[in-house]
Amino acid sequence: MRVLLVPAVFFAGCGAAAAPVRPDETLARYVTAIDGGDSDAAYDLLTAAQRAAVSRQEFAVAFRANRAELQAQARALRRLRPADVPVQSEVAYADGESATVALEGTEWRIAGGVADAHSLRSPRETLRSLRRALERRSFDSVMRILSRRSRSQIDDEVRRLVDGLSAAENLDVTVDGDHARVEYAPGHGIDLVREDGEWRVLDLD
Repeated sequence: MRVLLVPAVFFAGCGAAAAPVRPDETLARYVTAIDGGDSDAAYDLLTAAQRAAVSRQEFAVAFRANRAELQAQARALRRLRPADVPVQSEVAYADGESATVALEGTEWRIAGGVADAHSLRSPRETLRSLRRALERRSFDSVMRILSRRSRSQIDDEVRRLVDGLSAAENLDVTVDGDHARVEYAPGHGIDLVREDGEWRVLDLD
C-alpha cells in the first residue's frame, strides 16, 4: 500500500502556518495512529497531494488490509532519532538561483547553493552548482562536483603533465611561426600559440 509509506506523510506536519511541527513529531503521531488502528488520524497526516490521490474511505480500507506491513513500519520508525529525520528547504532568490538550507538542532544552516557550499542532491541542483563553479572559474569547486571516476582521470592527467614538465628545459620544442609543439610524454603533447608577444597554451593531448 504505497500511500502509507513514510514519504507520503513526511512533510505533512512541517508547513502548517499555525502550529508547525518537526518531521520526527509528525512521524511519532503516525506511529501512534498505526498502534491505535486510527486510519483517520493517519490520513490527516498525509500531504494534500496524497489526500487528493486517495479518498479517506479508500485509505481506511488499505489501512486495515495492510495491518502487518504498517506495524513493521511502525517498529522501524520507533528506532529513528530526531537527528535521523532531516529538515531541508530550497530558497529561491532574485536572480533565479536558489540555496538549500537544513535544520540542525534548532538552527537553519546552509546545505548548498551558496559560495562553495554545493547542493548536489538532485541532477538540477548539481547542474546549477556546476554553472556557478564555472562562472567563478573555480577549478577546486568543479573538482568537488565531479564524480570520483572523473576526478581520478583528471588527477592522472595532471600528474602525467607535471611529471612530463619536471624537466621542461630538456624537452624538444618545435616552433613554426606563432605556433609551437612540445612532446612531454609518449603520445602526449602541448600546443602553444604566441599572442601579443607571449606564448600561451593552446591545447593539451
